[in-house]
Amino acid sequence: MEKSKTTYLSIFRLGKRTLIIFAAIGFTLALVVSIIQPLQYRSQASILVIPNNRANVDGYQASRAAEKYALTLSSVIPTMSFYNKVITQNSSLADLFPAEESAKREQWKNDLHSSVVPETGILNLSAYNRKPEDAQNILAAAINVLEKEGTAYLGGSSSALIYMIDTPIASSLPVRPNYPLNILGGIVAGLLVGAVIVFIRSESFSEKVQEVEPKVQEVEPNIISSQVKEEGEFEEDEFELRETQNSPASEKKWYPGTDDLDLEESEPQPIPRVEHLDPWVTLKHKR
Repeated sequence: MEKSKTTYLSIFRLGKRTLIIFAAIGFTLALVVSIIQPLQYRSQASILVIPNNRANVDGYQASRAAEKYALTLSSVIPTMSFYNKVITQNSSLADLFPAEESAKREQWKNDLHSSVVPETGILNLSAYNRKPEDAQNILAAAINVLEKEGTAYLGGSSSALIYMIDTPIASSLPVRPNYPLNILGGIVAGLLVGAVIVFIRSESFSEKVQEVEPKVQEVEPNIISSQVKEEGEFEEDEFELRETQNSPASEKKWYPGTDDLDLEESEPQPIPRVEHLDPWVTLKHKR
């Protein structure tokens, strides 16, 4: 199959209307989804995990061990075992979560996030809730559990030390949903879908054009051969001779002293020709 000469840029220029339509659809959907979602505040805090046996290792190994402990705690936080210990610290927090087990687990994973600073033992925690004070209470209870019982997840009480280095603080404005990020994602998704549709339509159109081109090439020699002979001489065309309406022969002329009835066209009289001229007769007349 012969490749089309049209570039992808020209294809997208021709399909810019489709791209704009799908980008608008993505923008609208992202905006609607963002409006439907409930507004949530965030509370942030940080803790530091320090290996307890630092005397027998160098600084690099100690930092790697601290990062490993922090990653372990970050993996433990979303579990229901940790959730139950947090609820034990503050029983009033149980009212913020649904009673159904799967829904409770899903909300706990969404409401409490953690991340580790690379090559350090610093663990950043973030709690989300519709009320800033509830988000701050969830995070405070989680940090309390980590300080008291976090070493149990690391192999024993003598394995590491856990300290809070940043106290929980709540945001003054809602941070969820993230309107700019959601809208940008919706526009990008709409553009991608529109680009795929434009590309598919251009490919199908080029295939149809390639199917029609051979038929046109077969017809063109027949058209030429009907007008030109093998030796390159043109065939005689048949013409129908017609007298023009305003030809001089068909016009009727009028002269003074003639009637309208005398205007009929008369056949021209032949001019007499002299077959032989006698010079003696001509001289006699001159005398």
